[in-house]
Amino acid sequence: MNSVVIDIRGIPQPPWLETFRALCEKLLERSGKSDWEVSVLLCGDPEIQALNRDFRGKDRPTDVLSFAQEEGEQVPRGEENDLFIAGGIVISLDTVRSHAAEYAVPVEEELLRLFVHGLMHLEGFNHETNDNEEPMIIAQEKLMETLEVDRKTMKEIVF
Repeated sequence: MNSVVIDIRGIPQPPWLETFRALCEKLLERSGKSDWEVSVLLCGDPEIQALNRDFRGKDRPTDVLSFAQEEGEQVPRGEENDLFIAGGIVISLDTVRSHAAEYAVPVEEELLRLFVHGLMHLEGFNHETNDNEEPMIIAQEKLMETLEVDRKTMKEIVF
């Protein structure tokens, strides 16, 4: 069974965290993951800007950052830990809102898209641009299409 652990920093706790967590776990399952644990930090632009500066040398806010566990010391599966600790995803809710408006998509869809994007980076995918022809972006959007059946649940995520 997959697990998504969510933390909040620098923003009020949203009432829809459990709905978001459940949808993220569905996305993990639909992407073929088994026994993965992913940590998600939801924050605002100031927090993600500091992380982007400290870890990528880019002193500006961004939408999503991924920190794969395998880049550092791998946490093995075993009797004590039957989950694969994939790593962490950081998402700025400030940027989710602005991107949703810019791309004319619902905020809940953009939030889940950023989770999928971060997840794909944890899997080892990379991209040069955000062009729709990038293999990673194609795979991302294909996984997003599986959410069509969850549109009603997605609407419970209200900013």
